[in-house]
Amino acid sequence: MLFKWMFYLLCCIISANSVLADTIGYYHDDLGEFDSEKISTIAFTAFDYEIKKGVNNGIYWLKVETGSDTEVIELQRPHLLDVRCYEGAKELTAPARSIYPYFYVKPNETYFLRVDCYREASIAVKTQSKTAFFESQKFYFLKIGAYYGIALMVMVMNCFYFVNFRENTFLYYSAFLGSIVISLAYLDGLAMYLIGPSYFLQYGEAFIHASIAITGFVFADAYLQFNLYLPRIRRLVFYPLILIMLVLYSIYLYTDWFIIYAWGDITAISILAICWICSLVLWRKNTFSKVFALAYSFILFFGYDFYVTPLLALPSIGINADLFKFSSLFEMLLLSAGVIYRIYLLQKENQQMQGVIFEATSQVEFLEEELQKLKEGKENLITKALLNSREIEVLEMISQGKTNKEMAFELNISVNTVKYHTKKLYDKLDISSRQEARLKAVEIQRFTT
Repeated sequence: MLFKWMFYLLCCIISANSVLADTIGYYHDDLGEFDSEKISTIAFTAFDYEIKKGVNNGIYWLKVETGSDTEVIELQRPHLLDVRCYEGAKELTAPARSIYPYFYVKPNETYFLRVDCYREASIAVKTQSKTAFFESQKFYFLKIGAYYGIALMVMVMNCFYFVNFRENTFLYYSAFLGSIVISLAYLDGLAMYLIGPSYFLQYGEAFIHASIAITGFVFADAYLQFNLYLPRIRRLVFYPLILIMLVLYSIYLYTDWFIIYAWGDITAISILAICWICSLVLWRKNTFSKVFALAYSFILFFGYDFYVTPLLALPSIGINADLFKFSSLFEMLLLSAGVIYRIYLLQKENQQMQGVIFEATSQVEFLEEELQKLKEGKENLITKALLNSREIEVLEMISQGKTNKEMAFELNISVNTVKYHTKKLYDKLDISSRQEARLKAVEIQRFTT
């Protein structure tokens, strides 16, 4: 049922992205030398809906010739904090609170918009009637309510599992998911609507993207067990990349050079991409590596198209905030199930180990009782089993909790010889019915002493 609703939401998203644009053109005022009067004499370059110029940012002028049903001009990008609209020499006033910058206009008129792209030069213009605009606003709040509600539920669920299972992986994933959600709140206009243009809105995304990369690595490290399977990759790959990313973002915050920010974002998504590659390397090791690779693939490739291609004006397949949210919902559900499955396997293994330890402890207690009977001259299994002197020595050392290496050192024999005597005396005493279980018991006793 949930997947049916997700499919329906996806269809609505795709249909909602149809654009009703009038005659629109742009001019890049890279020197900032034009005003609302001079700009009317400039030849504009026509475009349909979106400008993608990447790091070639700065001041852009838009010329919009409205149609007969156009009453609203909306610029559907979150990083446009300084937008001004002119009707001739008259500057129009934008609404105080909005998702994206927009202006009420009249049909069949010409308007000039001055847009300061302090980040990537990415501008999307949508013209529509007031009725269509307010309907789209209602649908917007419906979408974000559904998405952030599900995301919050998944984060709370992971925190609940962390408290109950005492497994840090749940906490790491909740932090990773929280970073993604905050980043999406920037990009879908929710942050603009809630707090308005501010310093934090202008520069806070560098902190958020760094947080996504770091929490994504920490979660992948714990979930995929890099320390067990890929112990060197943290020191040789991830730690240097994280350091480079933090240095780049710090330089950007100090200099306001957007190209440095773009390289910081590229480094951040590279960290996540390497986490995904590691899951492919570990594909055959366990099932939850496959779950990680599958879940990560969607959000990684969609994230590349959504975050990186606008930065560098690269070819894009048109992934927008809604489609990226849809992919993150899939990732949430799949990875949450993967984390729960991993904990189930760890608990099952822990229960098996506890059973083996209990069996080993019982065997040692049994040997101690038989040795005490031997010392007291009572009937015991040791004499019945016809153990030789060396096997009795090994048996006494086992009861004392000594390791194979310690026994080999004291008896001046090899470890393999100790194992041979151990096997023989276990066979004679019939302590366990399986040879593998007997050897495992000896090994566990070595670690529990």
